[in-house]
Amino acid sequence: MKTHLTAVCFIGYDKQRRQLWKYRCRCGREKIAMVHHVRNRKIRSCGQCGCFGWTRHGHATRYRVSRTYQSWMSMLQRCTNPNHVAYARYGGAKVRVCQRWRLFPNFLADMGIRPPKKSLDRFPDASGDYSPENCRWATRKQQARNRRPRHLKRLRGAGGGSCGTRSCDAGTTSSPACSR
Repeated sequence: MKTHLTAVCFIGYDKQRRQLWKYRCRCGREKIAMVHHVRNRKIRSCGQCGCFGWTRHGHATRYRVSRTYQSWMSMLQRCTNPNHVAYARYGGAKVRVCQRWRLFPNFLADMGIRPPKKSLDRFPDASGDYSPENCRWATRKQQARNRRPRHLKRLRGAGGGSCGTRSCDAGTTSSPACSR
């Protein structure tokens, strides 16, 4: 991603002998920044304008985003980013985010602020998409009851048991696996 800052003039050095420059943003505002922050793209604009299409959502304080925003961003990443660790179970499994929820203000308007000790849950259809009709804020206990069905392989041995252990196959049910 490119920067929207143009160097205007050299200001001097800070206490650690790092170069400070005055930059002008595309929107016209001026900003003083360390040259290596601009070169490494840590700073790409004045931070006051919408040069990168960012919108202010009011859910960040001191560079920390709210738990509601984190839930929304995690939902998007799971469903759209192939590099995300859980993509195979969400985006790879064709779980989608509705078009309306691609923007945080719409998600916030539909779901409200995330209550304490709750997280985003797809309910009543645990295999369905993320949409206003299929999501709620739920506790861990509620989410544990609302899981997608697992496809377990049934192993049938000589004894007709279904757990696949030797004791079950032999016809005895003393194994803890048989009582599950």
